Amino acid sequence: MIKPEINFNTTTALLSIFQLNFTMKRLFLITGILLMMSLASINAQEIYSDDTLFIYTDTLAKDVYGYNGNIPLRITIVDNIITNIEALPNNETPRFFKRVEENLLPSWNGMSVKKALHSDVDVVSGATYSSQAVIESVKRGLVYAQSLESHSNDDNGKDTSSVFIYIIAIVAICIIITFIVFRIRKSKSK
Repeated sequence: MIKPEINFNTTTALLSIFQLNFTMKRLFLITGILLMMSLASINAQEIYSDDTLFIYTDTLAKDVYGYNGNIPLRITIVDNIITNIEALPNNETPRFFKRVEENLLPSWNGMSVKKALHSDVDVVSGATYSSQAVIESVKRGLVYAQSLESHSNDDNGKDTSSVFIYIIAIVAICIIITFIVFRIRKSKSK
């Protein structure tokens, strides 16, 4: 039977890479916390595609319920004009909710965000709870969209959160590479 030969120096070098001293552990912990904080600042409610803004109300209106639960929506806004509001999968009764989809959701199409926020939209007869939930979800989504618009005007449209994430990621990678190189050099000098 042939036994594989293990080079002692290679094994020692590999083991020393994974044995972190206390200072390096703290450094990795701080870097990880900063990275998680920067990732937490990314909003899942908004997704941009060219000049189109998609607002998802699943987290903005998670406490708004129709007859059978939460009704998440996707609001599409192009150049500050609402082009579409779509109901995402939900637990509402299909035959009643179809009325909401056909009669209520298109009510805001073609309106500016500001005009839609100030418009009075009637509930759909026979689907009152669902209608009220949709109206409140749309309102919250539009308030959020309006806050994004005012925020982008304040900082001249510059998104600094993504830059911060990249800086944190680069710093973390540099720390890891420095640590690995340090450990390899230390193991070679022994």
